[in-house]
Amino acid sequence: TDTALVLHFPTYQVAAGAAGAQTVYIPLETLAPWLGK
Repeated sequence: TDTALVLHFPTYQVAAGAAGAQTVYIPLETLAPWLGK
């Protein structure tokens, strides 16, 4: 999980400037169930 979060941070910055919120929306949904548990 920690590794996924580390990779998520740089991806978020790139997505914010390139794709926007679309790429960010995917990891957020993936983290939602993990945080729920």
